[in-house]
Amino acid sequence: AKIDGSVEEIFPTPGLHHGFVDLPDGSIVWGRDKGRDEVLEKIYSDGSTEEIWSCEDFHDSIDEPSASCWSNALYWHAATDTFLFSSPNTNTMVEVDHKTGETLRHFGVLNESYAFDPPESRFHFQHGMSYTDEGTLLLSCESIDGPNETLAREYEVDDETRTLRQVWSFGEGEGIHGDTAGEAHRLANGNTLHNYGAHGSIREVTHEGVIVWEVIWPSGDDRLIGRSIFLEDLYPLAP
Repeated sequence: AKIDGSVEEIFPTPGLHHGFVDLPDGSIVWGRDKGRDEVLEKIYSDGSTEEIWSCEDFHDSIDEPSASCWSNALYWHAATDTFLFSSPNTNTMVEVDHKTGETLRHFGVLNESYAFDPPESRFHFQHGMSYTDEGTLLLSCESIDGPNETLAREYEVDDETRTLRQVWSFGEGEGIHGDTAGEAHRLANGNTLHNYGAHGSIREVTHEGVIVWEVIWPSGDDRLIGRSIFLEDLYPLAP
């Protein structure tokens, strides 16, 4: 679509309800709801489709057959051609190989998940995750102890010990809580952009926790912020 709302092209994405990504080749990958199962599905520019990964099969493979499938975020990591797929109802995210559909590793509370160091750094109702240029995992989530707050957490991924080791966090004691959505992005200057989702606010913070700037939308049911999309140039979107 163009910036004036005019439609360029339409792609059918049945079962899409939350996360999707546009890939450089013009294809789209999304989380497709199929009842008890949810899959990663891909549609190519010519309209052909491919099923990449099945949540139900993944749960069976780790002996969690009673776990349900429901996603809230999807991220594509260009450097490794893998997807991070987040399921808040199981407080777990998986990393999936794009080409093979193999589950490479998973983080959270389900069987065989990576541990958290320290244990109280475990994420809950995670959303808006990504890998930084340094290879750390960055995400937005809710606190698990004390008052409900929306936090940004960053982890070093230690494959040898199968551990997520927290190296940075922000939001504890700030008193801000968005009960849905949220994203955390590492900026080129080293700061972090935290989208608070349903709280209706965005902040840029330094590694030391200094707030560089923030925007807060007035309260109301329609202030939920969805995806944060970085645009270097608006002219390609002109009608």
